[in-house]
Amino acid sequence: MEYYKGPGSYSQNVHVLFEIPDNGTIYEWDTLSGSATVDAGEKGGSFDNVALPADPGTPSCGTITVTGTFACQ
Repeated sequence: MEYYKGPGSYSQNVHVLFEIPDNGTIYEWDTLSGSATVDAGEKGGSFDNVALPADPGTPSCGTITVTGTFACQ
């Protein structure tokens, strides 16, 4: 998150990147306008229906939707 200020909801400007490596080929989808919530303990959070278009210049195509949890390191 570009402007992380601690736990809570970030309704915009979250960079979400999704990659699938496949035998030397990397498929990528991403957005700079995602949203996420970081849990109070800052050990994880969640995405709720973030649409990721395929990255230009990669063999990826279409748009995928990401929803679920993530871990923070």
